[in-house]
Amino acid sequence: MIGEWGRPLLTLLFAGASLAAGAVHAQQILRPEPPPGHVAGMFGDAMTTWKGELGVLSASTPGLVSIYTRSGGAWHAVQHMPAEPRFSMYRLAMGETWLAIATRDIGATGWPNYVDMYRRTAAGWSFAQRLNSPAPSFNGYVRNLVVSDSSIAISLGEWSANDVMVRSRVYTYTLEGELWGEARELVPPFDAPLFGEVMAANAHMLVVGDPTFFSGGTRFAISTFVRENDEWRFASSLGASIPDGYAFGRAMALCGSRLVVSTTGRTSGASPPVQGYVTVYHGGPESWVADGAPIVTIGGPDPTFGSSLACSESTLAIRSTRTKGAYALSFDGDRQVRQYIVTDPEASSGGFEVAVAGGDLFIGDPHGPWLSGAPQNDGAVYVYPGVGEFILIQGFD
Repeated sequence: MIGEWGRPLLTLLFAGASLAAGAVHAQQILRPEPPPGHVAGMFGDAMTTWKGELGVLSASTPGLVSIYTRSGGAWHAVQHMPAEPRFSMYRLAMGETWLAIATRDIGATGWPNYVDMYRRTAAGWSFAQRLNSPAPSFNGYVRNLVVSDSSIAISLGEWSANDVMVRSRVYTYTLEGELWGEARELVPPFDAPLFGEVMAANAHMLVVGDPTFFSGGTRFAISTFVRENDEWRFASSLGASIPDGYAFGRAMALCGSRLVVSTTGRTSGASPPVQGYVTVYHGGPESWVADGAPIVTIGGPDPTFGSSLACSESTLAIRSTRTKGAYALSFDGDRQVRQYIVTDPEASSGGFEVAVAGGDLFIGDPHGPWLSGAPQNDGAVYVYPGVGEFILIQGFD
C-alpha cells in the first residue's frame, strides 16, 4: 500500500526493460547530528559512498562531514569530522583506504583551497595530511575530486570578474610511501578549455570531460586515462555527434566496468524542447561501446535529465533539476527504471544531490526544511532502501 505521502511512480524507458511492479518499503530520513559545540547547516550538500558506507557533508562554516553505516535495517552516524573554525567544506570523495575533503579558509585573503586527506583505520577515519592547492593563483575552487588507493585527481576552475568559468585544469597526486607527493598537471589530449568540468575514477581508470568542447561536428567531451607505473596514460576519447543546444558529457560515472554518460539540453529557448538522456557504455578504456538505447523520461521533455549521476557496481541514480527527487535503476536483471519523489512537504523544491550504496538510494536536500516560504538550510538526506532490488517508495513510517 502506498503511504500517506506516497505518489505514483513514473516508469522510464530503457532497452529491454521490464515494467513489472516491485515490493514497497518505507524510507528513512537522516537529519544533521552535529557533535556538541558544532553546527551542521546545509547537511546533504555533497555525499560520497564506498560499498556499505556513506559520507554526508554539511556546507556551513565551519564545515562538518558525518559518516554513516547501516545496521539493523537503518543507517546510523558512526563518526563526525568537524572543520577548523574558519574553514568550510564543499567536496568529498571516499575510497577503500582514503577519504578526501576539499576545504577553504574563508578567514584568509583569497580564500585558499586545500584537500584534507583522512586514512581509514580500525577506529575510523584519521586525519593524515593537508594538500595545498596546486594553482593558488586560481580564484576558483575544487570543481571535482576523485580518489583511489594510490591516486587523487582534482580539477580547479578559474573564474572571470563576472562569475563565468573561463578554464579548468586537472591535477593528480600519487601516494609515495605513507604520504601524498606533489601535484602534477594532467595534460589534456586536446585543447578543451573546461577540461575537468566532470570527472570519474576507479583504481585503474581516470575519466575526464569537458561538456562544452566542440570540433568538426562532434563533441569529443570525454577522455579516458589508465594507470601505468604511477602515471596516467591517455587511452581514448569518446565523442558524440549531437545538435547545438545539447551538452554531451554533462555528468558521468564509473559503475564497475561500465561508464555512464549524460547528455543534457538547454533549459530555455530551445524549439522544439530538448530531451536529456543517459547512455551506458561498456568495453573501455581503449574503446567504449554503447550498451543499448539511451535512458530517457516519458511524459514530456526534460532537458535537465542527467544533470548529475551516482552509482555503485549494481545501481545507477539519475538526477533532474526539474524533479523533486531522482530516478534509479539496477544494472542487474531486467533493468527497471523508476522515479523516486521526495514527498516531504517541508523539502525544498530543487538542488538535490544523489548517491547510492549497498543498493540504497540517497537524495540530499541541503536547503530544507522549507518553512513559511523560505529555506532554513538545515538539510536532510532521504533514504530509499533496496532500490537495487526494484523496491519502490512509500510515505514515512
